Amino acid sequence: MEEFSGENLNRLAKEFKIASGLKTDVHIELLEKIKEYPDVVAVEIYNHFLTLETSPDILLYLVKTIASYNQESSLDILIELLLWKEKFSASGKNPDDYIELRSYIARVLGHTRNSKVTLPLLYTLNNKHENYKLRLGCADALGQMGNSYAVGSLINVVADNDEKSVYLRETAAKALGKLRDIRAIEPLVSILETKEGFVNKFSFFKERIVEALGNIGTKDRRSMKALKSALLDESPYVRLSAIEALSKTEDEDVAPLIKDCLYDENEEVARSTVIALYNIVGKTILIEILEEENIPYICKDEARSIMDEYENDTDGTGEEYA
Repeated sequence: MEEFSGENLNRLAKEFKIASGLKTDVHIELLEKIKEYPDVVAVEIYNHFLTLETSPDILLYLVKTIASYNQESSLDILIELLLWKEKFSASGKNPDDYIELRSYIARVLGHTRNSKVTLPLLYTLNNKHENYKLRLGCADALGQMGNSYAVGSLINVVADNDEKSVYLRETAAKALGKLRDIRAIEPLVSILETKEGFVNKFSFFKERIVEALGNIGTKDRRSMKALKSALLDESPYVRLSAIEALSKTEDEDVAPLIKDCLYDENEEVARSTVIALYNIVGKTILIEILEEENIPYICKDEARSIMDEYENDTDGTGEEYA
């Protein structure tokens, strides 16, 4: 195996036209040849190229390629690129051209689940001077990592009424749901109560909060009250999220709370209610829906459909319906 000194790596950088401004598709075709090297050597070469290249398109290609190798030796360089905004300014290019690259790096780092990437992700998330898309990528990555150390910062983002990007707050709420830390319940419920009655741009935000409460999965009294209130929200999508969240408790006590949604004016909500009740209670609720005269036809149709599938289940397992 060839020994790659700094001199050899620099020679390869010239051979593969790094930082040359070569047309993107032509350059990528040339860089593909590096995959012919043994994995360890290829990663060493790609890592070195990352320190020299300035084209956002080529850098993104290099990062995506490096991510496929999943080698810890690339972590420090990826972290540096995530944080090193000055590198792009120094290249004479617009730092905003590198937002997609750095956002992708954030997600790559999150998938590594390596504890050393937590602080760089938190630093970038907490930096309000950074582009919201990049901070959004960091929030998503922190949720993927499952590190409870991130809970406090994510709560701060979700609860920040001065945050200009509701999309960032939505992503932070989703990340809290993935972390399933009970410390998030109180602030999430408080926000949900504050936004009660709000529609339009806050509807999707409320959906994410309701979903997060469902994923945390506690039977906390205030949380259950908030989810029950969400069943009456003006947005059908929030009502759908509340039905799903309550059904995740797998507690038959929530069935009566959900049952009223059989009469929801929104067809999708009504059908989803039948499915949720079936997943909680089982076949008996389908029979009850079919036998009760005042149940809307749309719900009976859904119950009949599930019943037919149940009866045609050749292995007899009666698996959860989705």
